[in-house]
Amino acid sequence: MAFTDPTWCALYISGADISAFLNNLFSNDLKKTPCYGAFLNSKGRIISDAFIALAGKPTIIAPSQRVQQLTQHLTHQALFTPITITKAPECVFRTQDDTSPPGTTLSFADPRTPILGFWHIAPHQEPTEPCAILTQKRLQLGIAEGENIPEEKGFALHYNFHNINGISFNKGCYLGQELVTRTWHLGALRKNVVPCTTNAPLPHGEKIFDKQKEHVGHILQ
Repeated sequence: MAFTDPTWCALYISGADISAFLNNLFSNDLKKTPCYGAFLNSKGRIISDAFIALAGKPTIIAPSQRVQQLTQHLTHQALFTPITITKAPECVFRTQDDTSPPGTTLSFADPRTPILGFWHIAPHQEPTEPCAILTQKRLQLGIAEGENIPEEKGFALHYNFHNINGISFNKGCYLGQELVTRTWHLGALRKNVVPCTTNAPLPHGEKIFDKQKEHVGHILQ
């Protein structure tokens, strides 16, 4: 069964040498797409995570709440490379297997891990409930995404992008790359996202303390 996922939105992007343009701004190598990664600011902090597919019509699947910020970021970086960004009229769908919704124009396995199923772009249908099973699997793996990653506050390594095929350390320069690479090679990673189990639901942002009442983290989702 296909589940609509309104928390994600598809963007079509076009322009001269769009592949090279995006590759200079994305944490992953776009020589092989679809792929997952992040757009970073000059200080290496995450503006938005995203999926990019370049075959056919170049497409970015980004968190719905970050579309405006991401569009502004790409437009600003394209001062000398005119680009056009259009919000796709289609919906983003998720499935546990490779069964595509009717009229699908793009379909791919989640590049982070096959456990997280498939992504599809297809015409609007009646909204469905988000796929709770896929969400549960993602949380069990300790994978944050979309609105759970604070805008321009977190670093890709803090959110385990290196463990979910979200960073290429061999592609060369891209915006924010210097800090990512330096942190990685110095081994200076002092915090990261981990899964946890609680006896009762905890609100987003709830602080977590150890037995010595030392603050050790907070709830993302």
